[in-house]
Amino acid sequence: MDFDTIRQRSAHGWDIILIAGRAIHPYFIVVECKTAAEGTYNYLVKKQDYLYTLKNYCLDLFKDKLIGTYKGYAKYMLLVAPDFPGETEGCCRRFKDITGFQLSFLPVPVLLKLVNRYRETPILNHDWIEPFFQKERVISEKDVEEIFEHAEREIDLLSERLCTKLRERFKQFSQISGDAAFIKLDMNVVSSVLEEIISEMPELVIPERKGIVDYINIEHDYYEIWERILKKLGKEFVNILKRPHFLRLKILN
Repeated sequence: MDFDTIRQRSAHGWDIILIAGRAIHPYFIVVECKTAAEGTYNYLVKKQDYLYTLKNYCLDLFKDKLIGTYKGYAKYMLLVAPDFPGETEGCCRRFKDITGFQLSFLPVPVLLKLVNRYRETPILNHDWIEPFFQKERVISEKDVEEIFEHAEREIDLLSERLCTKLRERFKQFSQISGDAAFIKLDMNVVSSVLEEIISEMPELVIPERKGIVDYINIEHDYYEIWERILKKLGKEFVNILKRPHFLRLKILN
């Protein structure tokens, strides 16, 4: 799901680190996995000292490996197991008081639903999925559907923002460089419009500079997001061309 990962190979400590390095504000998720629901129940409800174990053997061990601003990227702790009883949710507030991390519980069936849902509709990026890890409770299948609904809304908002930008610029073009048959575009102006549109979508484009050359990096995993946005932009571009066309026909008739 576009996360970089670091696996723990020693007998103690966290199991996986999820690195959301492509988020506008990067974040790390420390993941600890358990193989039995009953064991998790005993750890967290009957023996709440296990919260300190998570802190000592997972968070502290991980944060010791970080330097500088990277320490601030570590924000979330995710405990994965076959299931969790409702009583475990009471541990979240205490865990945050102890560590400053937001603790959430992810049952395996919900994790599988998330993965399968993403395979069907890959429209999540690091920013849009982040609220999923902020629950501080047992995450449910309803939460999976909510993050996809959130992503749908974000795509619609981003598409409308880009279409508005395109309309505004073409309105300027038509005032200075249009005639009855076509809009004349300076290629330098076209390049500037493209740069403006790219700057409007930091969620999807990663800028990079090598020497005097500027690059943009586009993730393969975002293909469906791009498809939806480009379809709406293409439709808007056609509508922009249609308006003076139909106006000219009306005048001629």
